Amino acid sequence: MHADANLRIDYRGFVRPDGEKVVRLRALKGWTQERLAEKSSLSVRTVQNIERGRPSQVGTVVKVAFALGVEPKECVLSPALAGTEYHIRKDSGKVTSATGIPDCPYRGLLPFRETDQSLLFGREQVIDHILAKIGHNNVIQVSGPSGSGKSSLIAAGLIPATKKLLWCVLCCRPGSDPFGSLAGALIPTLEPELDEISRAARLPELIRVIEAGQLSYLLARRLPDSSHNLLLFIDQFEELYTQCASQEIRRRYLDALLSLARSGHDAGRRQVTLLYAIRADFASRLLSYREFIDAIQDADVKIGPMTREELDSAIRKPALCHGVQFEAGLVERILDDAGREPGTLPLVEFALTELWEKRNGTVLTHTAYDEVGQLSGAIAKRAETIFRSLTPLEQESARRVLTQLVHVAEDGGDDTRQRCSLGLLYAQEHLGSETGRKVLDVLTAARLLTVGLGDDVRKGEAVEIAHEALIRRWPRFGQWLAEDREILVWRQRTRVLISGWQESGRDDGLLLRGPLLDEAKLWAARVGLSFRHRRNSSSPRAQQPRTRNVPIGPSVPLNSCLTIQVANSLHVTPCGGRRDPTLPWFSMRWLPMVSAIFGGYRST
Repeated sequence: MHADANLRIDYRGFVRPDGEKVVRLRALKGWTQERLAEKSSLSVRTVQNIERGRPSQVGTVVKVAFALGVEPKECVLSPALAGTEYHIRKDSGKVTSATGIPDCPYRGLLPFRETDQSLLFGREQVIDHILAKIGHNNVIQVSGPSGSGKSSLIAAGLIPATKKLLWCVLCCRPGSDPFGSLAGALIPTLEPELDEISRAARLPELIRVIEAGQLSYLLARRLPDSSHNLLLFIDQFEELYTQCASQEIRRRYLDALLSLARSGHDAGRRQVTLLYAIRADFASRLLSYREFIDAIQDADVKIGPMTREELDSAIRKPALCHGVQFEAGLVERILDDAGREPGTLPLVEFALTELWEKRNGTVLTHTAYDEVGQLSGAIAKRAETIFRSLTPLEQESARRVLTQLVHVAEDGGDDTRQRCSLGLLYAQEHLGSETGRKVLDVLTAARLLTVGLGDDVRKGEAVEIAHEALIRRWPRFGQWLAEDREILVWRQRTRVLISGWQESGRDDGLLLRGPLLDEAKLWAARVGLSFRHRRNSSSPRAQQPRTRNVPIGPSVPLNSCLTIQVANSLHVTPCGGRRDPTLPWFSMRWLPMVSAIFGGYRST
């Protein structure tokens, strides 16, 4: 059994899954939890919760059942909880609640996916424009302001249309490790028969192939059908500048992409087109790369705000497709609130999502629109409501999580979101607690954060802010970033130094000295650090805490444990184990990073 691409699922009901049955079915297929998560378009953590028998959303269990090839009722122990039933209408392939109303057709802060093709309206003209360039240009740039819908129109509009032309489509994002992310996105297609562990073992070899500019030859041999053309879509291309610290890596990555795109124009080879989406305020950074700019001279598609007619279509038609109508004058009111400013599309989608939850039967009303805070206040109201529902300790965890997912602009530009490995978050003593895990679950359930498998399978699941509109529209979040900005900027600069030190093979010439060391000492003095080094081992003796104070010397090594071992091997507390009440708590947030810099020891 396969899930219908047009499947509609009600996420409001909950059921208790038969975890043992799900485990048996997965084992029969020889799948890992990661494979089942991939097949059902869910996170690994969600699959784990289902296999533990924890109450889960109806739609989530349905997706797992379809991926396993069984009826949903076979994966459920108890009838629906919370008074909500579900029905699978075999005539239409839709899953609805007992009221007959399907799940929300709006995406909130989340981008549209390929399976949301039937819900994307208002961008038909620009999709056709980009589609006309595919096959005639080997590199296509799609640029526009944050919130203009670049990712959505490509994922739910362009990619399905391209596949109908029998193109093979591969997708990824640069992230902090562009070559690793590209390899991670490619390897499921190149090695479809391997499990996740075997694929991870092959990644280093694939990365070397990409860096050597030989990817085109590998694709020619390994793609399923050599007669199909290839479209490589790289989303969030600005991450190459916000998350990758090495200018040398950026240059080699662009070289590799350009080499791949040009290879498709050689005689006897398939057509290869590179399509990437980038925020308009970052597009100018590519100007220093002449060959790349030359390649997009006739293929730079700029995405502006929707016209009033296009936005009307995007608002009204998804609801009409589900038999739901707007109260007279409500659509016009939303359009007036949206105006013609760029970046309002996620605000509209989020407000409509909130409005859907408060509908009166099959009608979306003015009263409900006022209750959710209208267009300008819907995101802030929802985020603030979620935040205030947390305990003080949970609120502190929420602040730590959210601010770690932002790349702070140092040049007067806008702050941007950034992905973070879920494992690195959980490795932090505070966030790895039951409280920290609960907070992450709450923020994810509220769709303020997204958790899923990243492009690099070696790093497992990644978490990120659902959309940058949350950063700009929630006053409390903006206040946090303003208060923390100095230390967040210092952290980012230090990451660049650490990256350079690691790439040099830990060259002693790159240790902190002079003004850099003075600045680091200043931070240490402001916070008042003592360090405890705890070794990790399976032996009973090693499991007991082994601590020692570490002095700051004249030249301090940038310890490589920052990336992997810092949270597992270091625990940092203020001197005396108590926080100075005169210091804001955020001064402590990046102590693991400070300890990695001032550790004064080398890993053994």
